[in-house]
Amino acid sequence: MQTKKSVIFAGLIILFLAFSSIYAVKPTVNISASPERINLGKSSTLSWNSTNATSASINNDIGTVPVNGTKSVSPAATTTYIITVTGSGGKATARVKVTVLPPLPTVTFSASPGTIAQGGTSTLSWSTTSASTVTISAGVGTVPVNGSLNVSPTQTTLYVITVSGPGGTVSKSALVTVNNYGVLPTVSLGASQLIVKAGDWVTLTWISSNAETAAINNGIGTVQGRGGQKVYPSQTTTYTISVSNSVGTASSSVTIQVKSNPRCYAYVPNAGSNKVNVIDTATNTVLGNITVGNYPYSSTICADGRRVVTANSGSGIVSIYETDSISGDAWAFSGICDYLGVNPKYIAVLPNGNDIFMASGNQLWDSGLGRYISILDVYFFNSSNSPLSSWRKIDRIIFSMAVHPSGARLYMATSGTSDPGNILVFDAKKLEIGNFNNQLTGDLSADLISSIPLLASDLAFSPDGKRLYAANSNGLTIVDVETETVIDEIPIGNITNLKIHRDGTLIYASDAQNIYVIETATNLVSATIPLSYAKGMSLHPDGSKLYAVDGSQLKIIDTSNNTVTVTVDLGGSSSGYGNFVGYLSSVIRGRITLEGNGAEYKHISLVGNGINSEENTDVNGNYTFLVPDGTYTLQPEKITGYAYSPENLQVSLNEIANGNDFTLATVPPTAEITANPVHIPVGGYTVLEWTSTDATSANITNIGSVSPTGSCSVSPATTTTYTFTATGPGGTATAAATVSVGDELPPGIVFGASPTTIERGQSAILTWTTTNAVSASIDNGIGNVLVNGSQAVTPQQSTTYIITVIGPGGSSNAQVTITVTEPLPQVQFNANPAILPPGQSAILTWSSVNTTSATIDNGIGTVPTSGSVNVTPTQDTTYTITVIGPGGTAMASVTVKMLAGHLQSVWDGMKTAMLAGDVSQVVNYFDEETKSNYLEIFDTISAQLPQLAADMREIEPVYFEDGGAQFRIKRLEILVGNEYDVTYYIYFVRGEDGVWRILKY
Repeated sequence: MQTKKSVIFAGLIILFLAFSSIYAVKPTVNISASPERINLGKSSTLSWNSTNATSASINNDIGTVPVNGTKSVSPAATTTYIITVTGSGGKATARVKVTVLPPLPTVTFSASPGTIAQGGTSTLSWSTTSASTVTISAGVGTVPVNGSLNVSPTQTTLYVITVSGPGGTVSKSALVTVNNYGVLPTVSLGASQLIVKAGDWVTLTWISSNAETAAINNGIGTVQGRGGQKVYPSQTTTYTISVSNSVGTASSSVTIQVKSNPRCYAYVPNAGSNKVNVIDTATNTVLGNITVGNYPYSSTICADGRRVVTANSGSGIVSIYETDSISGDAWAFSGICDYLGVNPKYIAVLPNGNDIFMASGNQLWDSGLGRYISILDVYFFNSSNSPLSSWRKIDRIIFSMAVHPSGARLYMATSGTSDPGNILVFDAKKLEIGNFNNQLTGDLSADLISSIPLLASDLAFSPDGKRLYAANSNGLTIVDVETETVIDEIPIGNITNLKIHRDGTLIYASDAQNIYVIETATNLVSATIPLSYAKGMSLHPDGSKLYAVDGSQLKIIDTSNNTVTVTVDLGGSSSGYGNFVGYLSSVIRGRITLEGNGAEYKHISLVGNGINSEENTDVNGNYTFLVPDGTYTLQPEKITGYAYSPENLQVSLNEIANGNDFTLATVPPTAEITANPVHIPVGGYTVLEWTSTDATSANITNIGSVSPTGSCSVSPATTTTYTFTATGPGGTATAAATVSVGDELPPGIVFGASPTTIERGQSAILTWTTTNAVSASIDNGIGNVLVNGSQAVTPQQSTTYIITVIGPGGSSNAQVTITVTEPLPQVQFNANPAILPPGQSAILTWSSVNTTSATIDNGIGTVPTSGSVNVTPTQDTTYTITVIGPGGTAMASVTVKMLAGHLQSVWDGMKTAMLAGDVSQVVNYFDEETKSNYLEIFDTISAQLPQLAADMREIEPVYFEDGGAQFRIKRLEILVGNEYDVTYYIYFVRGEDGVWRILKY
């Protein structure tokens, strides 16, 4: 028996050679559908391949197709597709069924608000279509198919809504974040100067609270929670510090303007003339003077170079005016919210230039409190350059104020009835307009952060904000800002005024007759500058000069050698308290004219560089904007009956931009009137609606005077024409509407859409039929249409369409809403190769649409929504990608098989077919190159196939190469009366279709 089997087995090779190409080969074909189950309205792709075929066709009206190919189908019901191929060897068929399921349900799901505090409430809201059951996770359970629900999670929770219907299941999620861990951080960033010359440097200073991390952009990187650092911007630059903790983040920004040659002015008050002298520091000449209130005491230029603030200690008036002013009356307004008797004296300004603090120089008796008080005014300028003001009380005498360079803290030198002196520290942000505790009448002490037990007459900070210098009757006291402790004393007499050099190396301290120059490295006096009657001083922004008011003169001192180089005669009793020298903001000027004359009080807006500002023209039609260099759009406000030429202007500003003029001219009005309906029965009503442009008055015949735009109801007894006349500065315009009166039937309409719910990007068909109508129109940009018809629409969001029809009997309308939902995410996922030789890698490739995130299992994790990744599995591995988008979630899987195991399965499949004696199935495991030959062989020995398969041993891999592999199988043979294990070799190849088959064995 063994000998007979050996002969048969060996004879296979002989038969293979003998019958390799004798007969015509019968065609083969297979067909598949992906996916095989679809929801109504979706599509499936048919894919087929054939061999030995010359033609192919598919039923269900598809017809002739290529012998290999694909086709997308969208059956309305479950359908079986049959492909028939024909070749020289005959015909073959294959079939596949596409099952059509009901439409997938849809769902919208949201949580509002998305972030709550501990103990807070968020509202979950949802709506669905084609749904039978709806559940929400996180313990909520089953809910109605549409609805809302309040939730109060104790920790951050992801709620997932799952919607099921006849067509399947979809889900969406909504995250509710719970802040459990404390308070948000805060941070304030300031700069020693907001305007600098090209090539100069600036010191940034910042203070934060409750921050775990802090970083500054523009290459600075991670920093401590408070500190200071020099920067050297080469162009106008915005620096932003960002801080964070476990609760959230906060940020603060400051913009440094870099100019090639910025203008620098000094604004010196003169109490004798009630004016402020304006001095150009480049020429040391008085340009003009500005009238302010009585006894001006101090002036400060805001850091952004836009405004000057003057405290008038004899009138209760705070004068605030733009730096572009060099003469005339200042724009002044009564300070301290009409709190009578207050004399403003001390000024402090936040780095942003919009928040101004003004303290009274006298105490007032408050009968309500029963004690003497001082007043702190706060002024804030909004984006329209309009001031807001408010005030606070404090039962102490105020001697001086200073803002920390970061802008985070306001320091106030005070003393009280039972208090010999304290420097009070406030959170500057809490003192801004709108942040007052008990605004208007509150006690300032309620917002006190801390106090430093020192009596001081003046305060100044080092540029980095680390040192506070306090002037007093004994000299100077130096305080560590962070610890609020005294670290040194400089005993030089009764000091009343302080200034710190911009680089922090020198202190300028004055008494009544001297200015002492002190080196901060040693805290020793290095020079003394004698004066006759010292009344304040201020440093040039670049530190090169010190400007000191000495009686009626301004003495300009070279800081490199501490000598007076120029003396300017001011006249009268002048004073130089405050920071009265500074760079000026750039300026845009222009004029609006009407018929050649200046148009006064015309409104104009400026937008650009994050600024939105507004101004009015003066009596001569002139306007002025003080803003940083940059590009802006100027837009005059529309005036009925007039038009501007040009309509707007683009201005590129570098220091000064003049001549930005507009011409105002009249324009003719327009008029339009309609009646709805246009036909009414006797005794019926219609609504007249009219509109006009550039009209200041209007009338309608049979009605009289009306507003230029409006509506009214009328009931004419007979057919009537209503004429609308609009009149404006540019003339008149007319329009008419006729209302017919009779017994005509009103038009009827049937209006629908199919489908009424679509995914974004899909289309729906509007269909309508009417009766008794002569015209029809549809809104949303469609316009006039036939009285009966249809129209395809593709709305990008849920939209209600209204059709209006008109006939002899009047007008009618109807509406239909098309709901637009987000499309479901889709993903395609492939592996190449899908069958992997030992030790090699496969590339997983995917692409998706309508997605925002993607993850792959088996340790890969989060990936882009489209991309690829290499994998090297050691065993058969199924990879699943999950994508999420606004429309829900989708998944796809691909399996990477080990080649050795796969080829074993191919061999086992062939053996199984042999055991069944199924020759046609056996040869399907062979490559096309040898398939026909083995068919002839196996037909010849078909009766022996089951026994041959039963006697086969296991196969073993020998080697693998690109597109091929060799295995071996041993068989017990009897030769010359002896038994031997004989090795036979099996060869596998990968076909052009990527399928591995047996080549020969």
